[in-house]
Amino acid sequence: MVCFIDKEPSSLFGRSVFCTQVDELTNAKANIDRMYKLKRWHNTGGIMILGYEMFRNLTSGKHIKKESLKEKFKEYLLDPGKSAVYVITGAHTRAHN
Repeated sequence: MVCFIDKEPSSLFGRSVFCTQVDELTNAKANIDRMYKLKRWHNTGGIMILGYEMFRNLTSGKHIKKESLKEKFKEYLLDPGKSAVYVITGAHTRAHN
């Protein structure tokens, strides 16, 4: 969970706090696990962090055999609704155990 402070004077005490869920895909190794994680994020909202290479592979369908999974990845990542996708370029994300 991450929180942002809005310094606009319209809120109580001159500040408002906006909290959102932050998630990442580095721990999910199988495509089906990635799809379930993305589905939960897509439905609940928040920020999804993933590397550029994974984003490119998932949205292009590279290395994905099931057509239904290809379509879901495109739906969740290319049309995130009110959620945000944060793609990291030039670096590899690391799994935290």
